[in-house]
Amino acid sequence: MKLKFYGSRGSTPWFSKKNIKYGSNTSCLRIDTGKNIIIIDCGSGLIQFAADMIESNAWNKNSENHPQSVDILISHLHLDHIIGLAVFQPVWEKNNNIRIFTKSRDERPLADQVFGLYQPPYWPVNLVEMNHAQMVTIQGEDSFMLGEGVKVTTMSACHPDTTMSFRIDAENKSIVHLLDCEIDENFNGEDKLLKLCKDADLVVFDGAYMPDDYPTKQGWGHSHYKMGIKLAELSGCKRVIFAHLAYDYTDETLQSFSRRDELCELGESGKYCFAYDGLEVEL
Repeated sequence: MKLKFYGSRGSTPWFSKKNIKYGSNTSCLRIDTGKNIIIIDCGSGLIQFAADMIESNAWNKNSENHPQSVDILISHLHLDHIIGLAVFQPVWEKNNNIRIFTKSRDERPLADQVFGLYQPPYWPVNLVEMNHAQMVTIQGEDSFMLGEGVKVTTMSACHPDTTMSFRIDAENKSIVHLLDCEIDENFNGEDKLLKLCKDADLVVFDGAYMPDDYPTKQGWGHSHYKMGIKLAELSGCKRVIFAHLAYDYTDETLQSFSRRDELCELGESGKYCFAYDGLEVEL
């Protein structure tokens, strides 16, 4: 499997000369399994994903680069995780071969929940009516297949309004997406969390705040990198990449933490590192 981080920040995009290295886009992760493309979350990084697909001619159904399907897993509907959908043109096109999976949170049709913000007076057109993606409701503590040989396991995580965590198993490799998930600092191993992460090749973990800043943010549904290291030790996962980094942490701040004893310099070979926009990993 191949991964690419299109967005590694949380809360809001913020473009500044001080965060060029780590990027500015909110959560969006691409996973290529060989036969299909999986996108987890549709933050502002989704815009760059669409640009890459256009550049590679992948949206052209006659192109050899055209994927069999694009499956979008949305962890939750907070704005920083769906803001990219507002300008993601493929979902407005018929026969787009796109499926959107997320949890239903009320009695409205799923498309109304996902795209409901994007209509007047908050958006000039009604994207609910324009959507042509197939909407699929999923639940926590469940599993389902995305085509042949790609298994998704879900877990309800600790975050306001509840978020869905995902484990993707394909090609004898496993990736766990554990963003917007708060773990108690005295965490000693919740069965469902350890089960989800057990022996995973990679865990994408919520490293929104630095340890010194976390006490004032406790209860907001986010964690810090030391919690991720502890989870790795308990679950046996092989590697952890910390994402959903607070939008106002500068390159200088993140680089200083990446050099700490328990972490390492950014790179594809280290066990622990911070994500950045454009980071590519092959498992």
